[in-house]
Amino acid sequence: MKQVSTPSLAPLREVGNAMFALADVDSLGTPNFEDPDVEEYLRKYGAPPGPERDWWLEAQCGLEFVLCLDLYIKSVRVIAEESAEFEHVLAHLPFAAEESFRMKPSAEERERREGHGGWAVCRIDTHGSTFEVESFSREGSARCFANLLDARGHKQGYFVEPRGVLPPLPSGDPGPHQWVLLRQDENGVRYEIERARRPQRLEWLAEQYNKEARHKQHWFVERLPPVTPAATAADR
Repeated sequence: MKQVSTPSLAPLREVGNAMFALADVDSLGTPNFEDPDVEEYLRKYGAPPGPERDWWLEAQCGLEFVLCLDLYIKSVRVIAEESAEFEHVLAHLPFAAEESFRMKPSAEERERREGHGGWAVCRIDTHGSTFEVESFSREGSARCFANLLDARGHKQGYFVEPRGVLPPLPSGDPGPHQWVLLRQDENGVRYEIERARRPQRLEWLAEQYNKEARHKQHWFVERLPPVTPAATAADR
């Protein structure tokens, strides 16, 4: 993470606020901006919003954000491109927040995301179940956030799933599901993820999952064997 001298051209807004130890915030270095004569400001107004110190920062993934320390209430406002980036910002900081509050998406953000999918960061637990953790407009932010979560060393994996418009399913007559999407872990254990009558959509999903090379897992599609009357009777 580095400090930048000029802000990004991307539209930024307040996405949340957090409380940090002041020594941690000061470790960021000389602020880009600081209100002059802080003591005089506090004597004159004595109420929030107080004088500020601002840091313009850029993470390794290219995420630009601003931290604004209110010297009266000792709270830090986080300025970024969208509300989803709030947790992403906190994950990049070399110190932990004591308290944090994330703001709801703005009307502009909701309108921009409506119907346009995005990139979801999902968590896989030890039983193979998946849960959505966060959704981003930018693929780079989603992949970086997944990497940061994965680096914490929990017994869980994180991957990025595109949430755009999926390839249309080909039309066909109703019939049994003949194809299955499987996940195989580093121990060779296979988990069934989803079944479908045709392979195209499952193959596309497998391709997206396999782009996450940092996971010691492999996603692939197999054709299911035909179900015979004898096997059907035995399953009942």
